[in-house]
Amino acid sequence: RYIGQTTRMNPDDRRQEHLDDYVKGTNKLYTEMRRVGIDGFKFKVLLRKYYPSFAALDRQESLFIEEYNTIEDGLNTLLPPKREL
Repeated sequence: RYIGQTTRMNPDDRRQEHLDDYVKGTNKLYTEMRRVGIDGFKFKVLLRKYYPSFAALDRQESLFIEEYNTIEDGLNTLLPPKREL
């Protein structure tokens, strides 16, 4: 599992960026995408909501990363940065 965020209106645009980047990327997510192949990944929107700031969006991403424990048991490597509200 991997938890990510996007500010794009269409989340498929962010998905496509991952698909474009996985060939050359070196993080855990892209390494695993190359190992198992693209067909081994399912992209799912967990929440669609407007956030008044990047800090609020980052906070929600952090909550999901902690809830799904995707740093230890997934493909996230760290929590998003803490930004001022």
